[in-house]
Amino acid sequence: MVNKQDVVKNINSQCQWQLHDLVILLSKERDIPMDTRVDAKVTLLDINWRGEMTLECLGQTYSCDGCVDSANKMLLQMNDPTKLYDIFHETHRHVTNKNNMAPWSIDKVIGPNSLVDWLIILGVCLPSLCYFYRPVLYILFAWDTHSKTVLHWLDNDKVLLAIIILEFFTHAMETWRFLIPQLKFHRVHPAIWPQWLFWGLLEGYGPVRRLKSYTATLSIPPLVVIKEDSSDI
Repeated sequence: MVNKQDVVKNINSQCQWQLHDLVILLSKERDIPMDTRVDAKVTLLDINWRGEMTLECLGQTYSCDGCVDSANKMLLQMNDPTKLYDIFHETHRHVTNKNNMAPWSIDKVIGPNSLVDWLIILGVCLPSLCYFYRPVLYILFAWDTHSKTVLHWLDNDKVLLAIIILEFFTHAMETWRFLIPQLKFHRVHPAIWPQWLFWGLLEGYGPVRRLKSYTATLSIPPLVVIKEDSSDI
């Protein structure tokens, strides 16, 4: 039968990223100088049904306040020690939310992956294409066979250049206002920020939508309980 010690041992084995993240965030909240190495092992010493935890890293102890307040909820969970795994992740999410961060870190770039994404990119590129190769403009407005008012208005370097500048200025503002806060919140790895920013400048809001869609699918992996074999061989 699984007991609390088995769950704690397996949390230490399977959740080092979350444990290390907790140490960093707890140190930040309490203004403790943080010199913990990224590869330093963090050990969960204890956790209770309220989510109160004690962690140890490089000889220093860290305490985490609980976040489970419902007595009924605790009573239901106490019959199943594996629920401590859910409480651990609930506490980690609580601490990260207080610091305006998601309880994960994204290390991938999600480029255009739908017809809508590519149509938006095509629409963004058309003014530039028409500016450098004017016959494209006449092909696009071949339907304007009467007054050709729109065609004549667009067939002007200053007008096309103004459209190009306006669309990339708009995308830059969308990137600054929407994408960068999302990159910070979801803790996207700094090494891949340039790729995300590139898509932001090219598409505008598209990368924000893809990032939110991807993170909405993230979930806590199930706890794999591996019990120590204490039998003599």
